[in-house]
Amino acid sequence: MRTEPWIADLFLSKKDCVLSSASYLTSLKGEDATSSLLRTLFLLSAVAGSAIAELTFVATARQGDREIPSSELKFIRTTPRPRHPNLHGGPGQTETGTGELGKRDITAYGPSWCGASQQLAAPEQLSSVYGIFSVPNLKLRAGLSAPQNAAAWVGVDGDSCNRALLQVGVTTLINSNGQQITEAWWQWWPSAAYSIPSIPTAPGDWMAVNITMTSSTSASIKMSNTQRGYTMSINVMAGMALCRTNAAWIVEDYYDGAGGNNMAGFNDVWFEYTAATTVGGTKLGVDGGVFWNIQNSPGQLQCTAQKYDNSNFFVRSVM
Repeated sequence: MRTEPWIADLFLSKKDCVLSSASYLTSLKGEDATSSLLRTLFLLSAVAGSAIAELTFVATARQGDREIPSSELKFIRTTPRPRHPNLHGGPGQTETGTGELGKRDITAYGPSWCGASQQLAAPEQLSSVYGIFSVPNLKLRAGLSAPQNAAAWVGVDGDSCNRALLQVGVTTLINSNGQQITEAWWQWWPSAAYSIPSIPTAPGDWMAVNITMTSSTSASIKMSNTQRGYTMSINVMAGMALCRTNAAWIVEDYYDGAGGNNMAGFNDVWFEYTAATTVGGTKLGVDGGVFWNIQNSPGQLQCTAQKYDNSNFFVRSVM
């Protein structure tokens, strides 16, 4: 576990390098859909059979003290894919330990999430979610075909409320020769996901994510690679309405509706300084939350979430 503090102030305010969704989508016309391996590795998608209006966003970025010109910013829109339902299941839920205000942590099992989620009681709503996490550093699982993957992200909703989900993270892919490729991305499901080649990442890098809800359909996203000095701010509008009742810090097994790529093994993924703030000003960590473990269909554990304290926990691969 790292000990040096990273704080939200490392995020920089946006200035004048603004890119609209219309402008970059125009620039992507005719691009080879198979040119990026990770382009197919985004986690969530449109509801089957429904017409989803395209959201809009503007983005700015910096590398250290240098503003990145809008001409250098690039987003790659990914065709939405079916979402794997992460229902509370497996051997059931158990209460473990005593959390904040006497609440007990809940251990749950599902097919795609390892990590922690926090649920608000009505009528409270989330104002912001924050967390720092390490980019998954993968190792091949024996007996499973490559490529294999794992994704880490911070998000709003997707647990008890799953009509929409806003998430920001990094996916790592490992090929049969052990080569790893990473890519930062964000998504407001059920709209498409967007990869962010403008933010370089590598296994083991530390990423800081802050999501501030400005309404149920708009948000301000700030994402930083704290080791490489890159920061991006994205203002998103016209997303599917969120319930704003779940904060989530997750390592996910990618799913594409047809089985997806196999989940790789990985070094421990730490989530640090996790925090959620409600509209009423209440501050929450992971005490009293749901700690997710991935269990595959034969009943084998693939990863577990283990709490360190109210602000820090790690996800451990089970090989």
